[in-house]
Amino acid sequence: MTSSEKEKKLRLMLRQVRDAQVQAGNILAGNNSRANIETFARFCTELNDYIRKYEDRKEVADVLNEMPEIQYKLLQNSLWGYLFSPWWLTASRKKIVTDQIRRVREKYAMLELRLRGITVDSLT
Repeated sequence: MTSSEKEKKLRLMLRQVRDAQVQAGNILAGNNSRANIETFARFCTELNDYIRKYEDRKEVADVLNEMPEIQYKLLQNSLWGYLFSPWWLTASRKKIVTDQIRRVREKYAMLELRLRGITVDSLT
């Protein structure tokens, strides 16, 4: 792969990582329908796979390995679940998924720094 191809892929990764942070922020700000959460979770999975395929730095892989998988299926209910599931169970499941999204957003912020070549040590 040529230097310009690597640079192009890096710019694409950075743009997608930034987009993931914005999407997570939108969900955390209240745009948190099941469909939005599922779409975001699938996007994150595909983005992480893409980054793993084209980025081989250890510090990037470490952040990806620490990133939680968003368990969006916790929010899926059957008809019986809607009828008999207590409201607090649904609320607690949504809180679990929301906490995962918050952690994913934080990891993407760290990943953006790593992709740019910035480490915590270089900031101090």
